[in-house]
Amino acid sequence: MHISEGDWPILFMVGEHDKPERNAPCRKKLKSGGINSEFNIYKDGKQGCWNRLSWFNEMAADMDAFFRNKLR
Repeated sequence: MHISEGDWPILFMVGEHDKPERNAPCRKKLKSGGINSEFNIYKDGKQGCWNRLSWFNEMAADMDAFFRNKLR
């Protein structure tokens, strides 16, 4: 992974049944490189839950808040 200080922040969004721990090494590398990242786990979610109504509104709100906060 090629990262450098000043890279854009990253928002990880995963369902609780989508093995959230699998991106831990990436998040650790980002943190050690000074890159801001956030990590949200969605209860009962699985791969692709972002496009299902049960999770869509919550995830869209989280994305909106992240973009408004980090991408000014």
